[in-house]
This record gives sequence, C-alpha cells and structure tokens, in this order.
Amino acid sequence: MRLGGSRAAPGTSNSRVGANDDEDVADGRIEITVRPDGSVFWPSSASGHFRPIFKSESTLEGIIWKRVPLITKQWYEVEMKKHIKWKPRNEVKVRRIYNKKACELYNKWVHEVRNSNDEKVTSAIPANVLEHWREHWKSKDAVKKSKIAKANRRGGNSNADAESTHTGGSRSFMETSQKMGLGPWGTYEWTHTKHHNGSEYCSTKANRIKEGMTAIEEGMSQLGDTEYSRDEALLSLVHRDNKKRIYGLGSLAATVPIEEVFDSSDGHIPSGPSYAQRLENLEKNHMTIIEQLKMIKARLDKRNDDGDSSAPPVC
Repeated sequence: MRLGGSRAAPGTSNSRVGANDDEDVADGRIEITVRPDGSVFWPSSASGHFRPIFKSESTLEGIIWKRVPLITKQWYEVEMKKHIKWKPRNEVKVRRIYNKKACELYNKWVHEVRNSNDEKVTSAIPANVLEHWREHWKSKDAVKKSKIAKANRRGGNSNADAESTHTGGSRSFMETSQKMGLGPWGTYEWTHTKHHNGSEYCSTKANRIKEGMTAIEEGMSQLGDTEYSRDEALLSLVHRDNKKRIYGLGSLAATVPIEEVFDSSDGHIPSGPSYAQRLENLEKNHMTIIEQLKMIKARLDKRNDDGDSSAPPVC
C-alpha cells in the first residue's frame, strides 16, 4: 500500500468517461445515467466500489474528505472509472453527484474506522496513518464536534437513544422509487416505516410528517376533495434546508423542481400552485386543522440545518 502522494495524477485523456455520446460498449461497467427530468440515477451497486478503493490508498491528511489531497482524490476517480461510466454530455451533472457520493461514503468509512475496534476494519490502513488519525480524534476540537454531532442525532439530548433515520437500506431513495414505481409520498412511506408496513414510523420526525399528512387528509375529506395529490401534500410539509435538501426524500429530492417545494422559514405552512386554493379553503372552514399543521411545521423547522442523518460530516 502506498500513500496518496506517491501517485501520479491522472492524465487529461482520462478526465471523462466514454469517447463520444453515441458509444455504447458493453464493457461490464455500471452506467450512471441522467433521467428525462434531469436528475442523475446512481445505482447502489456503483457505490459499493468506493470503499475498497479508499482502503487501498489512505493518507495522513485524510481524516475527512475535504482534507484528502487532490492527487489522491484523482487516483480514486481513476480507479472508480474502472467500474462506472457515463456519457460525456452528462459530465457536469454526473460529476456533481460523483463528488457528493465520494464525500459521503469516504466520511462514513472513516467514521466507522473511528468507532471500531475490529482489526478487519482497520487492518487495511497503514499503522502510521491510523495512529495519526487516532491522535486527531483525541483532540479537544474533535471530541467537542463529536459530542455536538451525537446530541444532534438525538434531538439535542446526547443521553437519549439515537433514532433510525430511515428503513430504506443501502439503496438510494431514487433507486427505490424507480424500482418500485413509487412517487415521493410512496417512497417516503416505504423508507420510513418498520418492515415497510406503512404504519409504524421509524422516528419522531417521521411520525410528525405522518401527523401532518393525516391532518391534511382529514381536512380534504371534510371538504369533499378526494383528488388532491399526496405527493404535493408531502412537499407542503417539508422544505429545502440551507443545503437544498428535502427531509425524507434523500436523492429523490433531485427530481423535485425548486418551484414545487414550498420554502418556509417562519414555521407557517407554505403555499404553492394549485394547493394554495385548497389550504385557503381549509383555513376558512377548519382553523383547527390549519393550526395543527402550523405547529407540526414549526417543530420540523427547529431541526439542525445540517440535518441528522448520520454522524460523518455532511457533504
């Protein structure tokens, strides 16, 4: 095993995948595609190739992804391109997702190394690198950040039990949606209930979203409106955070146009095209339901801006 600094940077000719847009060679690599709506479809099988590559080349600086030397990141990419490909015309969109995946999965791997005493997890890392990382993790700054992250994952109480963030497994939400033919609400329900039963939600936050959906359904029922969209209703209960993520949708958020997410920062139920009329009717005739929705939304807005989906740094 060699440290990243000993690698030569990949040549310019390897900076893109595929010779031209018409090339479709069955070379065994997984193709990362762009869907008609412009979102990138990244199969979970592609993500599985990252970790062996990370393990084969670790650096002293690589305590988190943003500190990994550029030359090492370039080498990771060269190795990944032995397993994945995409068309040159999709370079910009796919590269954005590639960089995000690399960051998330690298930080997750390092987090597991930090919290494991299993030699199988740490044996692939050179002794000097592992020792350097462990010294860093003992520093006051690292310990402080770890405590903050731990508390965030437990609703502000570091002594409480951490709740599951979803039940979707390693498959991305977008892949789940595509394979099962589900929309945003169907995907949310499947990935946030125990045994995917649609009734036992995995966390307090997931329960609050369900409470909001139930309130909307009851209100619409009283109005005699049976044609409303549950996907649209879900988007009225959540909004993009400072990192443009939508709680509960994961990668599927990329399929939601910006204008269809009802942004809010004041704790009030936002409005949007076509749905505004229905919520206005609810406000006139069923104030109790509107107030309930506002309280649920206000509680959701108090969550940490960086989210609490995992312990590793958010990319």
